[in-house]
Amino acid sequence: MTSISKAPPLAVVRGTPDAFTAIHAPDTTLALWVRPPQRRIRLEAARLAARAPLTITAEEKPDRIGAELTAALPSSAPALVADAAMLARRFAAAASANRVHLRLEALASIGCPLFHADQVGLRLLVTYVGKGTEWVPEHAVDRSALGSGDNRAIVPDPRFIRRVAPFTVALFKGEAYPGNRGKGVVHRSPPADSRRPRLLLCLDEPGRF
Repeated sequence: MTSISKAPPLAVVRGTPDAFTAIHAPDTTLALWVRPPQRRIRLEAARLAARAPLTITAEEKPDRIGAELTAALPSSAPALVADAAMLARRFAAAASANRVHLRLEALASIGCPLFHADQVGLRLLVTYVGKGTEWVPEHAVDRSALGSGDNRAIVPDPRFIRRVAPFTVALFKGEAYPGNRGKGVVHRSPPADSRRPRLLLCLDEPGRF
């Protein structure tokens, strides 16, 4: 008989960035900072998403991320850059890292279609435009099927699939977070929608991407 593990608590912090500290609670593997969409950022993000496929990466000190991103962008997006730079500073503080690896992607096709757990410590994901990242509560996951290439085996009941809303900041604990081996959040990219490309921001600790 397959044993079902108890789902770990999910920290949902509405309207405040307390998720950056809540993620470190021993039994918390995912923390969400629920934010309302900001019109100016959404307009800038939509212009960048329309350039898909587009990938911008940088690894820098948190206070240099904004300048690096501004220099790399194909068009001006000051509000989006300011948001990404703020998140980089907060993420670096949460991860106790003096550098941050940033990836900003405009995607017209699916990114990671298979459910998986990241081999990282902490990871931050924000979808500015398009469908958000999908994740699954622990009790609905068959971890023995991870790596099989079969989503239905990993998540037998698709009714448990959750999706992060646009602009919501998702902080994931991965497999490399101390004491979290075998408990990294299982997630995937959402199904592709060629009519509405995604703009995704991903922040990692240096060397963990």
